[in-house]
Amino acid sequence: MTVGSTLSAVAPPNDLRWTLITYQWLRNGTPVAGATSATYQLTDADIGMTIGLTSHGEADFYQNASETFMAETPVKGYSLAPGAPVVSGTGRVGSVLTVAPGTWTRGTSHSYRWLRNGDVIAGTSASSYRLTEPDRGQRIAVRVTGSKPLFTSLTKTVLGARSVAPSSANVHNRTLPALTSAPVVGTVLQATPGTWSQPVLSYRYKWLRDRSIPISGATGSSYTVTAADAAFRSLTVKVCAAKRGWTTGTGLSAPVGRMLPARW
Repeated sequence: MTVGSTLSAVAPPNDLRWTLITYQWLRNGTPVAGATSATYQLTDADIGMTIGLTSHGEADFYQNASETFMAETPVKGYSLAPGAPVVSGTGRVGSVLTVAPGTWTRGTSHSYRWLRNGDVIAGTSASSYRLTEPDRGQRIAVRVTGSKPLFTSLTKTVLGARSVAPSSANVHNRTLPALTSAPVVGTVLQATPGTWSQPVLSYRYKWLRDRSIPISGATGSSYTVTAADAAFRSLTVKVCAAKRGWTTGTGLSAPVGRMLPARW
């Protein structure tokens, strides 16, 4: 139901030809002055209100009866013409994102809520937002709501940053990856990833001969020394440490060698 539309009361079919039916339209349960006909045109005063109708029937030799109906939803106001919000700023921790609401119906006021992965960020109600540590690697958006008296409020959501990068975007290796065990043909070398500048990382491994020659298929955290390795001076492992929103860091272990033949 919207302002300006007309509501009509329809009496149920019956065989009481001389039944007298009277009507009273209601606004939030209160009678609307003068609204006693079978039709009612919604006005500005009805915006946000729930409209109802009480009908009263009378007929000779029958007991009088009344019935009240209430609408399920409030009356909507006039429709706003929304603008096209635009967010400016770089998606990096420490930088400021600013939203311009665009051109709406004249006289529209705006309110704002910034979102992190679809959830409202507490305390954000301005048209600008400074990205913080919890935003790193997250999807940031802003919800712009337009409001005007006698108009139905309207909300538009626009993306601010698909994945916020840190102000210093690199993952740094602090202590080098290490290898356990001796390089004996047939034994298993185990790599530990070392320590890094950021927590909660995922690791990828690449085993190398003589520091630079990749070993095909050797991409796990362990490697079984083969007879083919005996032709090279050493084995090392390169560890790639990754975190969403950061530039992947790498670390190269100290070499182990020379390869020894299998023990008998």
